[in-house]
Amino acid sequence: MKRLSVIGLSVLASFLVAGSVQATLISLNSAGPTNWELLAVGNGTDGGSITIGTGDSVTSASVPPAAVGLVGPSTGLELTMSGTGLIQGPVDMGNNGTINIASTNSIGGGIYGLSLAGSKYGNTYTNVSEATVLNAARAAALSANAAATALPTSSAFAGITSINLSTSSETLTGTAGENVLNLTNLNISGNQVLTLDAPAGSQFILNVSNQFSLDSGTIAVGGGLNFSNVIVNLAPGAQAVDLTDCQKPKPNPFCMTGIVLAPYQCAQLSYGTLYGELIAENISLCTCGNVQMPCPPGSPGGVVPEPTTVALLGLGLVGVLARRRTTKG
Repeated sequence: MKRLSVIGLSVLASFLVAGSVQATLISLNSAGPTNWELLAVGNGTDGGSITIGTGDSVTSASVPPAAVGLVGPSTGLELTMSGTGLIQGPVDMGNNGTINIASTNSIGGGIYGLSLAGSKYGNTYTNVSEATVLNAARAAALSANAAATALPTSSAFAGITSINLSTSSETLTGTAGENVLNLTNLNISGNQVLTLDAPAGSQFILNVSNQFSLDSGTIAVGGGLNFSNVIVNLAPGAQAVDLTDCQKPKPNPFCMTGIVLAPYQCAQLSYGTLYGELIAENISLCTCGNVQMPCPPGSPGGVVPEPTTVALLGLGLVGVLARRRTTKG
């Protein structure tokens, strides 16, 4: 029996949840959040690198936990962990990369990769090539980036060319299906909040051509949206992603609900929690930078899905389990 594809499930969910025919939504396919929380795709010449420091964590409530991926080639392909940094799920790494972690670090799902050098400090290591899976994920991320970048602005948002919130918050209300904004800059600071609101099964795509930063600023969702329905997509020529001091000082370290798709940029996250997925050329979590998936109920973006959606997500997890068993077995 043929296995249902993730795309097929997404399309089916759009029909059942929204109850109407919708525009084709952008899909990350094998680069998506059912597989990865962090994905460092490199630049094709140098491999991706990820740095995780003190107080940083990558946690997942999905079963099995989503992975941290680093795409080869071997030059520059490196995972560095220090202090109390931890990864709950597995780490998939390209061939001949380097692992440098301290004895205080934990990788709950084990390390997978062929001929990995460096210190692993007792974390489970399986010497197996993950290159095929990782290269496919990189190709999917680049394809989704190009497809999203080419989308025209939705008519409801035709007059919005940049979003800069520093003294007031804002809510953007979308419609069923695809909601696209093409922005020069997306900058939120001063404890302000950008809320994206649309029916279940819809999608918000925020294309950014220059600068994306959250400095004590937040992107939240409302209506029927959850983290997988929001993509902040950076064009190839955009600046590095700056999510430093997302929400400082504590105790409200919420940063963003959604997926950051920045395969041509470096990305840095500190003092905040991204509820979703981060894809970039290279990734640095530094000082209380956390990536968590999915959002806990009651948090900004922690939308409780409708029963139909829950059933479909369950089907999706079956496919992911099969993939993990095939890859890791």
